[in-house]
Amino acid sequence: MNIRKIRGFCIAAKLSSFSRAADSIFMTQPAFSRMIASMEEELGCTLFERGRVETTLTPIGRMILPEMEEIVEHYERAAHTASEYKPKAEGAIVIGEFHFGWTDRCRHLCACWNSRSAAPIRTQEVSGLSAFTMLRSGDIDFMHTMYTPAKYQPFLEAIPAEKFRHCAFVSESHRLAGEKDISLRDLKGERFMFYERSQFPLMYERVTSACAEEGFIPGVYYETDNTEMLMNRVGTGEGIAVIPGFTHVVAGVAAVPIREMPPEPSYWFWWKENPRPEVLEFVKYLTEMAGGPDT
Repeated sequence: MNIRKIRGFCIAAKLSSFSRAADSIFMTQPAFSRMIASMEEELGCTLFERGRVETTLTPIGRMILPEMEEIVEHYERAAHTASEYKPKAEGAIVIGEFHFGWTDRCRHLCACWNSRSAAPIRTQEVSGLSAFTMLRSGDIDFMHTMYTPAKYQPFLEAIPAEKFRHCAFVSESHRLAGEKDISLRDLKGERFMFYERSQFPLMYERVTSACAEEGFIPGVYYETDNTEMLMNRVGTGEGIAVIPGFTHVVAGVAAVPIREMPPEPSYWFWWKENPRPEVLEFVKYLTEMAGGPDT
């Protein structure tokens, strides 16, 4: 369980509505409902009574609410204390780094910037939809990713970066591991594993929609927000993962491009109202470098 789920639980308890709670933290209502259901599964109990008009806490939900509120309070106090030591205080540019890692080109761009600029780049670990909230709050200045929820798009600026193919990540002993490329139809009947749908809904829906166009619905066996755990399970042959090819490939795992899913662009994103001069300088730099080769 993570602080995102705990905070979502507390907000839903206060508002008595999953849809209003989802809107307040920039999530879709279905994604928010799945997040709460995941929390209930972890705890082994039902936390909410889902009514047509109102969502109310169950008795056990009411019992644990004060504990959950205390956790959020402690976390926010710790985050406030930590904010006093943010790299931004040094005039740095803070870039959100997703757990699936950076591409070689991202690292090269940042290394070149650090060699020529007085405003150093610092990285901050981010995950899923929370990264967009961190852009809005100013906790990070930029991030590099492929998909952006529609509700954030009016508030963001973007520069195109590399293009990526979706790949089937399979164990090296898998029947498809040695192929140059494959069809989605070759994966029918496989056990699919994904990054957590509540955090990466557009990535998840891109793959499931593509499978549906090929005549089948993928059987989702496992979801996680941890790349190492995902790749470990792939490597041991528990299932396969269909995700963008920028994910770091580990020993024992092969990445095979999928024919029906052509290269798609990624982007550098930043919040429109970020006024920092360092941000504008980095935007100028990214614009100058945008013509680099695709992966």
